Amino acid sequence: MRSASVTRYARHGWKAPAFIGHIPHGLHRFTRRPVRYATVIREPLERAVSWYYYIRGQDDIDLWERHPLRNFADRVTLVQFYRDARFENRQARFMAGLPYDRLDPTLRRSPLFRQRLLAAAKRNLESCAVFGVQARFQDTVRAFAHTLGWTSAPQETRWAAATKRRTLQDIDDLNPKILPKLRECHDLDYELYFFAQQLFQARYGWLAKTKVDL
Repeated sequence: MRSASVTRYARHGWKAPAFIGHIPHGLHRFTRRPVRYATVIREPLERAVSWYYYIRGQDDIDLWERHPLRNFADRVTLVQFYRDARFENRQARFMAGLPYDRLDPTLRRSPLFRQRLLAAAKRNLESCAVFGVQARFQDTVRAFAHTLGWTSAPQETRWAAATKRRTLQDIDDLNPKILPKLRECHDLDYELYFFAQQLFQARYGWLAKTKVDL
């Protein structure tokens, strides 16, 4: 579900038990109901490559249902796509919240704004009821199960794998020389990712040692 849909439903009092999707932090601003957040942080370049090729890979979808960024993505390279201020550091922006994500893209490059954005992203991640790191998928499943009271959970199923989404390892034409350029577009995402790894280990590291079958 897109963020615009979430805010629209929240304003109209839709009584959904949960919203699931790529949604910026901030739903609590649109409802009086108590809100708990759960999220999974992904390695930034894996996420960036996956999303870019997801946009470009929907060839079998009707023209009217194509991703709204498809035409733009078709005209630019992977690096050019993420050098557009609308798309750089998108994971950190989503975690920082709606005000940071919706601000004029050119203002996001202000050093003071970047500092505040990263601080907000870390603060919101710390406040999540539960979160995970995709690189530690099974430990993430255990963390969610422990926190949310699941009695069973998937072991191997991943949506990206099921849809054969392209990854860094799958792309033959991804020149290693462009990786530093891509990382520059995701520097805040990486700072958040490293913070998430440390926080995840501190909170949930003990779950990796458990023998509980889910």
